[in-house]
Amino acid sequence: MYLENSGAERDYYDILEEFTRLNRSEMRAFKKLFVWAVKNAGATKPPARLHSLNTGTGFVIFPVPQGMFEKRLNALRNFSLFMKYDFGLERQIGVSVARDGEDFEIDWMFIEHPWQQDSEIEKILANKNPFLQKPAPKIAYRYPA
Repeated sequence: MYLENSGAERDYYDILEEFTRLNRSEMRAFKKLFVWAVKNAGATKPPARLHSLNTGTGFVIFPVPQGMFEKRLNALRNFSLFMKYDFGLERQIGVSVARDGEDFEIDWMFIEHPWQQDSEIEKILANKNPFLQKPAPKIAYRYPA
């Protein structure tokens, strides 16, 4: 997790590197989700997910509901791990957007390790899946053929 004074000093380089690997349509999709999370900060909305078909990296982003500011980092970790597991990915980036008065608190998390079966996560996803239905992969081309 990249937070000031915690984690490795260079964690954010891994996050930035993943963004450099995205193509234009994936960057547009991430921007759309990020703007959505900022507009809805404080509202109760399910996490949004994006899976890069180019890089195999997953992105989960969510607005932190009002009154849940203190629990945002736990939610960020859980949503990131759940999506990584659900999609069978090796790399995952999580983003939470919280409103703190007039300011926004944006927290990032980068996870990289091989996918492993985990019966505890499977039970959670089977009984109380926090996500909407898995999105169908699609690529939006700027200039249709």
